[in-house]
Amino acid sequence: MITLVYELTFLEMWIADLYAQLRLYKPADISEAIIAQRLGIELFYVAGPAMSFMTDHYKAISLNQKLPAAERREQFFHELCHLLRHAGKQTAMPASFRHLQEQQATLFQISASIPIHFLQSLPLSLNQTDNVSLLAAEFGVTPRLAAARLDQIKRRSRKLASAQADAALRCSSREVLLTFSEKC
Repeated sequence: MITLVYELTFLEMWIADLYAQLRLYKPADISEAIIAQRLGIELFYVAGPAMSFMTDHYKAISLNQKLPAAERREQFFHELCHLLRHAGKQTAMPASFRHLQEQQATLFQISASIPIHFLQSLPLSLNQTDNVSLLAAEFGVTPRLAAARLDQIKRRSRKLASAQADAALRCSSREVLLTFSEKC
């Protein structure tokens, strides 16, 4: 068994607060339709590329209806970032700023699709392949995104010896404990 201490990023804390406000507490609660409805966003499925649109009194996301559900979910969170955390029209901004927004949207997509605070209750194993399959199924994302999230978590975590794990239960509100066990 391995216990990791993961320090939440400010983005992850912001997402945790947003999900609490939206009353999303477990992977099964994550739904594009519910999130859009609770945030006052109109959601469309179209035969074209995903995009978001916002005016002072209207927000919309369109998703490509031809893609599998897991890819549409990833598109949704990418576009949701643009609505919630960005301003301006990308076609009118410098390429470097547009690139920055796209990088931020990708980080948001990974963190919002698989929120760290939802992982504590999942039976994570020491086997990366098993964990990728578990996260892809539980969160309705592609294995590629699940693998990227697991890699991100491992890079940002520190291991604890078993004696330290008990003391770590008193970790700060910015930290999360994740336990990876042998498969039974």
